[in-house]
Amino acid sequence: MADGAVIESGEYGRVALRGKTRHVEQIARVEVEADPNDPDRQVKKTTIRLKPTTTLTLLGADGTTVEMEGDEALLGFITANKRALADYLNARFQPMYRFDLDAIPSGAQRFSHWLDSIRLNGVHRLYAAQKHVVAAITRGLQDRDSILLVGQMGVGKTAIGGTAAVAMASQIAAAIQTSMRPEQVVLIVAPPHLIEKWKREVLSVAPNAAIERLDRHEDVRHFMDRAEALPAHVPKIGLIKRDLTKLGCAWEPSVVWRTEASPLWHLRQPIPDGYEPHQRIRRARVPTCPHCGQTVMQEKKGVSAPASETWLNGGKRTCAICHTPLWRESRDRGSQPRPGEKYPPKNPRYRLDEYLKRMYPDRVYLLIWDEVHEAQHGDTGNGEAFSRMAGLSKKVLAMTGTPFNGRSSSIFNLEYALNPRVRTRYPWGGGKRLSRKERGSRAFQEVVSENSTQRGRAESRWVEHMGVREQIVEERPSYDRDTGAYTGTSTYERPYQEAPGISPLLVAEVLDHAVFFSLGDLGKALPRYEEIAHPVELDADLYAEYDRTRQRLKDYLIQRRWEGDTTFRGAYLQWAMGWHNAPFRPYEVIHNLKHPITGVKEPYTVARLPSYGEERIFAKEQALIDRVQAELGANRPCVIYFRQTATRDIQPRLETLLRRHVPEARTFILKNTVDAERREAVIAREIAKGANVVLCNPELVKTGLDLVRRVRA
Repeated sequence: MADGAVIESGEYGRVALRGKTRHVEQIARVEVEADPNDPDRQVKKTTIRLKPTTTLTLLGADGTTVEMEGDEALLGFITANKRALADYLNARFQPMYRFDLDAIPSGAQRFSHWLDSIRLNGVHRLYAAQKHVVAAITRGLQDRDSILLVGQMGVGKTAIGGTAAVAMASQIAAAIQTSMRPEQVVLIVAPPHLIEKWKREVLSVAPNAAIERLDRHEDVRHFMDRAEALPAHVPKIGLIKRDLTKLGCAWEPSVVWRTEASPLWHLRQPIPDGYEPHQRIRRARVPTCPHCGQTVMQEKKGVSAPASETWLNGGKRTCAICHTPLWRESRDRGSQPRPGEKYPPKNPRYRLDEYLKRMYPDRVYLLIWDEVHEAQHGDTGNGEAFSRMAGLSKKVLAMTGTPFNGRSSSIFNLEYALNPRVRTRYPWGGGKRLSRKERGSRAFQEVVSENSTQRGRAESRWVEHMGVREQIVEERPSYDRDTGAYTGTSTYERPYQEAPGISPLLVAEVLDHAVFFSLGDLGKALPRYEEIAHPVELDADLYAEYDRTRQRLKDYLIQRRWEGDTTFRGAYLQWAMGWHNAPFRPYEVIHNLKHPITGVKEPYTVARLPSYGEERIFAKEQALIDRVQAELGANRPCVIYFRQTATRDIQPRLETLLRRHVPEARTFILKNTVDAERREAVIAREIAKGANVVLCNPELVKTGLDLVRRVRA
């Protein structure tokens, strides 16, 4: 944005700026290890990184130039001259929202007065920063179709999104009235355990809102019919659990199987050796298209033959002649015809996103998608549902606290749905385009163009421009195949793989349709937050056992890898991360080996570890007991997260130890058997009963749940 700027810098005087971002090849690391086949020789692995680097060129008034390259130099210049850069940008770029609440055109009352009247849950006012974020979103959606709200955990994204939805759906924002028809609705898609929270907070913003949960297709139809009858100023908001948008029925091949007979030799020819006369006719089941009747062919290694059932089950195939889909939606047990009945009792499950796209393609004005980072991959059910529903909505508000995971590819699917520039520069195509069907003609349509296989290439080009890539160049000794003599060194270049890191270009690409909001923006005296790693030394006997077993499993893993079997890595990793958490129980490290002939997997015990005593308190457990005792002694309730909560559940043992050795502990285990929608209410009920230590898997409460409780002194 500041390319070409002329500013007064502190060190170089009056200069003109010119920046250029290019990918620079760097050697990230070099690893040298002994060759397993020849200990006297070495294998060298060089990791080459293609990292985006920005070069900043300063042109002085006397014609001299200064070049700065690298992140540190660029950051230092920006920090030293941030005031001059800010003045330049403010003078040449007009912000869409200038922190003036009353600049938002509103209806009966001023926008600021309406925001001041809101009481979340009937008690709490909106913070000033939250009001400005609501106004910025409302103003941004007047000119743009999509906004990405990146809000830190705890800033109140639910309240902000709900308030913005009501502002647009109830004609508070007057500029929206001309673009939103009275029968159009707002849909909010959220994780299952946050649906009731959304409903509670939206109703506190607009008590007269027509807000309904849409759990079935009948609910959607009833909600849409009701929306047509309600006045335009009544907010019409539908709540959808995220998982319902992607849940549909399975699919199965849809072909007609016919038995075809073919002679192996002519009737008058002599019988070939090894055959009997009755074996002359060979019968085989071949699939045919249910529309045109042609045999479905499969090409394998350059040979075309009738398709196998395995090939048909491997993907959604189409007929090569008439292009009819050779698959259909399969019915579950509940939708199968009952014995003796001709018709099924109900239809197969239909995805809500596809139902909305087919039945109500123009009725969704605003789509709010909460925790949108869980839809960041386009080849998942969440990603497909988000892309489909964003396509049928006129406006989209996507909310998250973590827009990407450090790799540029993780935000590609979101940007493709939210940013029209990305769709233009990195198109991945669509379905097949067929020739025009002539009226009265019986000829089948032909494929004019097909560009539906470009998704991976588009994402690769995005990573090439916006991300960091690495390549491993391996130099290893080579030997003669016949004599085994050393012949020199061979170089193998592996393909480029994406690595953590992004380009500055990605920030510029996202900036114009994103709102960033952090806890610091609230301007409140918040308590200090720290993440402290507390190391605990293993017991001496456990450490010795761990070291011995680790070496044994590592040797076995290397041996299996040399034999071409890498299936033991999972068992090795799970043992390495989990055994020291539960040494009180015996442990067997089992590898399911596949039989080389039959292919049947048979369990093979690689190592057995004994129990080190159930009555013993181990060092890690004692450290946890001491920590909980100290926190409860300071009147601070605790939440303890575990990763072993399924077949090797360690929560009951830790709960027993805490109750036995910490008298103040009132423990409660939140299990995955509690429905996601009930977790918030269950936690609140247990805390009301006196629970001050909650034990659970972090996956159960990782998004949106309020675990902060006021403690009475």
